[in-house]
Formats: sequence, C-alpha cells, structure tokens
Amino acid sequence: MDIKRTISERRSVRRYKDTPLSNAEITEILEAGTLAPSAINLQPWYYIAVKSPESLERVLSIMAVTSEKIRPELEERFGEHPQVIASTQHFISLLGGAPMCVLAFMNKPKFANWKRESVIQSIAAGIENMILTAQGKGIASCWLTAPLEAGLAEDIQKEFAPDKGPMVAMVTFGYPDQEPKMPRRKEDRFIII
Repeated sequence: MDIKRTISERRSVRRYKDTPLSNAEITEILEAGTLAPSAINLQPWYYIAVKSPESLERVLSIMAVTSEKIRPELEERFGEHPQVIASTQHFISLLGGAPMCVLAFMNKPKFANWKRESVIQSIAAGIENMILTAQGKGIASCWLTAPLEAGLAEDIQKEFAPDKGPMVAMVTFGYPDQEPKMPRRKEDRFIII
C-alpha cells in the first residue's frame, strides 16, 4: 500500500452505497484504531461499530436532533450558501446512508485533567488510523463532531456506552456513492526552520 497515495486520495464522503461492510472489514478497521500511538501508552480509546439496522436507527434519531441544533452554527459559517447548509443538515440527519458508523469514546469515565488533551489526541490518532485503513480498502469515511457541537454527545454516550467516558467523535464508513473533489488547500500552514 502506498501511504502517500492513500492520504492524498482520501476525501470526506457524505453519500454511501447501501452495500454492507463485512465483519472482517469492520474488525480490521477497528483494530487499526487500537494500533495508534497514545500518550504514556494509555490506549484511552473505546470504539463501538454501529451496523445493525436497530442500532443505526437509534443513532439516526439523535442525529436528526443534532442536525437541527447545529443549524445556527451552519448559518453563521455558510450564510451565503444555503445549499451547503441544506446538504450538511441532510448528511448529519441521515449520515449519508452509511451502513456503519464508529462511535469513539474515552475508555474511562474520568481521566486526570492534565491528561484530557493527551487522551483526545490519542483517540484522534486512532480515528485517523481507521480512516486510512478503510481508504486503503476502498471504503470511504467522514469524521463528524456535530453531536459534540450540538451538545448531544452525552445522549449518545448514555445510549451506547454508559460505563465509558465522554464521546470524542463519530465516523461514518461505507462504499462511496460520490467522488468529492479535494477542497482547496490553504497556504502558509507550515514552515521549516
């Protein structure tokens, strides 16, 4: 696998085919998430792959509320582009028809305050591992923080992982039903000294 190509071809996909992912594919994606580096080897992640129709419906019921709650933020950011607001809300409420999503949580209800940023960074590294592993298999994804921004992460945590820590993110996975273009990359984002 050419990792540079995998990274450069990865896109956030917001529309998926209804082709289910196999348990072997899901397991490989989840295992990649557990192979990430972590601060002081905490391995602070806990992932839940949601794929059953019943479980997806439970997620979608929360995401429908998320879509409405996040609208003011979308209007502030994309006020002159109502089609972006509408398509983003549509994606959030239905997750683009993804056959599976992963909910990422802290694996413990509490970490010391000084560890919180390290824990979140470690889990983010795990999420990136999952996304790149999926991309290498032709499986698309989209990383979402909308439930956190809408104040509904605790609802998802209570519903799916009541004995774990706070939700960090959600990622949709599935075979793509679109080929998004790469967004324009911003300049002056690094320096070598």
